[in-house]
Amino acid sequence: MTMTGTGLPIALIGILMALWLVGATVAIWIGLSMRSKSNKMLRQTTRLARLLETAPARRYFPPAFRGREGNHNYYGITPKMIIATDADMRAFGQKLAQELQRSDWVAINGPLGAGKTVLCAGILAGLGFEGEVTSPSYAIVHSYESPEVSIAVAHVDLYRLDNADELDELGLADERTDRITLVEWAERFGPAYVVPSHTIDIWPQADGTRILTLKMDKNDTRN
Repeated sequence: MTMTGTGLPIALIGILMALWLVGATVAIWIGLSMRSKSNKMLRQTTRLARLLETAPARRYFPPAFRGREGNHNYYGITPKMIIATDADMRAFGQKLAQELQRSDWVAINGPLGAGKTVLCAGILAGLGFEGEVTSPSYAIVHSYESPEVSIAVAHVDLYRLDNADELDELGLADERTDRITLVEWAERFGPAYVVPSHTIDIWPQADGTRILTLKMDKNDTRN
């Protein structure tokens, strides 16, 4: 048997080198596998973080209002929220009701079927109302008073009004001091009549969900 200078057989050296190569290969494979898993976990974590921004549990909780840099009119604006169902819309309204106070004017904008009345029903439920809420399309105004609600509410639908003069006849702005005013189709007359304390815009999506934003205006014309 041929010996090396160190006294080890050449065959043994070959076996040791083969074992080393196998070990190195296994180590490289493990390292690449762990890196792949790490990248996969990172991608999953990133997707989860994005998902949490629109998860149902976060959609309708009271928003943490944040300043809008460069726009001094708004002192609070939410990011876009995804409202998946009518139940989510109602729940959002119930949570929002806890943030409202007397003299607030809530402008609710959106096309037919956007969920404006469902939102108003949620707000009224959050204020203690236990009955059925319908749109005041024909009556123009539905009023809710104590004790059925903790704060008086005027639920208004402007869809059938032609001009702001008709609003003046209703006296809505003059009587807002002791109540909350919820206005569907508020975009028909814009803020020229009353600068809203809250503006809610709802955009229905092709998949049946709704995208909603909520803005609060520091220059609202509270009495």
